[in-house]
Amino acid sequence: MPSVQKILFSVGDPSGDVNCACLIGALKERYPMMRLYGLGGPAMERRGFESLFPFHRFNAMGYVEVVKKLPFFLRMKGKMQKILRQDRPDLLVCVDYSGFNRPLMRMAAQLDIPVLWYIAPMIWAWKRKKHGLFLGAYATHIATIFPFEVDHWREFTPAVSFVGNPLYDTLRDRGVFSLRTVRSTPQTLLFVPGSRPGELKRMLPFFYECITAIRRLYPGVEIVISRAEYVEASQFTQFLQEGVEVSTEPLSQLYQRADYAFITSGTAALEAAFYGLPHTIVYKTASINMCIMKQLIRGIRHIGLINIMAGKEVVPELIQQECTPENCCTILAEFFAEPQQYELFKKRIHAVVQPFAEVDSREALPRLVENLLHLGDRHG
Repeated sequence: MPSVQKILFSVGDPSGDVNCACLIGALKERYPMMRLYGLGGPAMERRGFESLFPFHRFNAMGYVEVVKKLPFFLRMKGKMQKILRQDRPDLLVCVDYSGFNRPLMRMAAQLDIPVLWYIAPMIWAWKRKKHGLFLGAYATHIATIFPFEVDHWREFTPAVSFVGNPLYDTLRDRGVFSLRTVRSTPQTLLFVPGSRPGELKRMLPFFYECITAIRRLYPGVEIVISRAEYVEASQFTQFLQEGVEVSTEPLSQLYQRADYAFITSGTAALEAAFYGLPHTIVYKTASINMCIMKQLIRGIRHIGLINIMAGKEVVPELIQQECTPENCCTILAEFFAEPQQYELFKKRIHAVVQPFAEVDSREALPRLVENLLHLGDRHG
């Protein structure tokens, strides 16, 4: 076995970038000479990853936006396949992003390169048989970040395990719930619009209207809106002109500053729950996207992961027509009018996140990679 090993990553999504960063750091610490490269984002780069592609261009959300970018995705897929053929990495790590990664997995199988699929498709929500049969056949191992997903995947393969959740593990020793105090009037409100172009196009105008309405309700409140570091600052000019703080601080820091947040659905909302930050999930997409989603997703009543895991609405959701400034103001006013609301929120969140404490991703995921590379206890 070669002394310097190579792991090719295919991570095209911001949440995947964040979740993979800890793995990159752990592997670099244990194996400084190991080459970790391919498609990945800024969080991974900060931990020693070698990025070969313009990560921000992969951020497409919704069927319409993906179709518009199809020529770009096809070119990038060809380049990744070329790397597989020429470099013959020791392991291919695919993170979510199934439409882009499936052809890479097929080629890896042809080249006898093992494949770790990290952050598995949500077969409990949609395309169960399609994803299950494919990954069951082509993935050497499937690593999930949600405990309940393992039972769904075992129908298709025994090579599946829950490896912990990186977002939860960064907080497990901090006691965030005990540090947070809830005031009768909010001092700082946070808005998280996401980072994909389609999200920003719909959510930024809505958040502008929402902030205007909330300022009438709470005239002295501090307003902060998050901007991903790779998103153009010019898109937030109107907020700066109105005295809104536009911040590129990590969400982990912003969540500790805020008393309440309005968050576009996704990993950002899950992280807020882990921090014990009261929040509302707000989401708007193109009508055609929503129609397609309703046809594909059966039996799922919520879009927030915490609500899906709980089987009920623990965190408020305002989707499509319900996503209005008036509804945001109503939810905010009702929450801060009753002090016991936070204690109830905290109790419900704790019940949902407790299973995450059983596995630490900082140990389980690097150990799984070592096993796939047959490294054992050898560090180099």
